[in-house]
Formats: sequence, structure tokens, C-alpha cells
Amino acid sequence: MHLAALLTVLAAPVLVAAGAAHPVGTVPATWDGQCAYPRPQQGFKASRYVGPQPDGDSRAVWYQLAAQDQPFSSDCRCVNASYGSFRNGTVTVENRCVRGETSSGIKGVAPPAAPEFGAGAFRVDFGARSTNTAEGCQGPNYIVQKAYYNKPGEKLCTKAKGRRQYETVIVSSDNFDGWFVLSRTRNVEQRVVEEYIKEVAALGNPLTKPYSITDQSNCPAVP
Repeated sequence: MHLAALLTVLAAPVLVAAGAAHPVGTVPATWDGQCAYPRPQQGFKASRYVGPQPDGDSRAVWYQLAAQDQPFSSDCRCVNASYGSFRNGTVTVENRCVRGETSSGIKGVAPPAAPEFGAGAFRVDFGARSTNTAEGCQGPNYIVQKAYYNKPGEKLCTKAKGRRQYETVIVSSDNFDGWFVLSRTRNVEQRVVEEYIKEVAALGNPLTKPYSITDQSNCPAVP
């Protein structure tokens, strides 16, 4: 899509109640004349997010800690995703979850968005089964708004300070219509997850739509 002009817009600040009231922040976004896209974290480096990893694994496995409820993940637990590096900056994606006693998954690709949207913005495509894009939006549908180097439970830190990879991320979608928190750590205390949910709201994502803390207990090993 050719963008003749990009405008900076602001997400309207409101107060929402979702368990506890979290103020929704006012943040910059990119407007393409049709949709608003959250700005990704400044200085985002894909190599610190996807594989190959320092241990030699060709992919990075991330576990969902919490997310806005979506039809495609209804009744899912043990949600996780593997991200691998691909040519031309494209990321390979494999999402998995367990429904009842049945494991399922879907594979796709995520090419980087146009430079105007910033590093850390991608457009995930699962082919005919894609459902994670707002109607009519042609820009990125996967934006890494915040990437933390600290382990869950430690003081939040977005500066490397000698660390080589991100440990937890907050991802949003076009029109701020969907978000999730991912971590390299599968089992995280609820109080820590709630701290990340506060960060979700501070990044302009309203919590007025239902969301859930993901059940990561008694999960099968990632294949």
C-alpha cells in the first residue's frame, strides 16, 4: 500500500474497570487514512525476539500470559508461539494451544511492515484462516509495543544492560483492537501478570473488552 501521508494520532484516554481500574494511556499511533496503528518500541531488534537463539535453537518459544479474548483462541489454554527468522526480515510463526485434551496449531508468516510503521511492526498472515486483522486495515496487525529484558517478577526494564534477548513483550494490533502479553517463561505468578496488564493499558489498549489470564498449567511440552 502506498502511503501518501502518515499522520500521528492519539488514542483517547479513558478509565476502564477490568478487575481493577487501569488508566489507559495516551500514546502515538500511525494513521494511514483508514486505520490507526500503535507505534512499536523504539529501537526494537528482531534478532532479540526471534530465533536463532544463543542456545542454538532455530526458533524462539513464547508463552501467552494474558490476552484480549478473540474468537480464534476461544477455550484455549497452554497458548504458545514459536518464531523463527526467515529471509528478508520475514518471521515464521507457529501458534499452538490446547482445547480440552486436544492440541492444535496453525502456521504462518509475518513479513515486516513498511518502514513508516517502525521496526517491530509486522503483518501476520495465516492464509485463508487469518482472522486477526480489523476489517479494511491494510497495515501491520502485529506490533510489538513494548519489549522487556527483565525476567518476570524483576523490575521492569526496556534497556539491554548487557542482556542479549527480550524476556517479555506486549503486542497490539491495528486500531488497538486486540493485545496479548508473551513471555519466555511459561509459569508466572498472577500478581506479576497483572503488572504487565497495567502496562498494556498504559500503552493505549483499552481493557473494556473481555480479557483473560492464560492457563499455562499441566501443559504438554512444546514439540
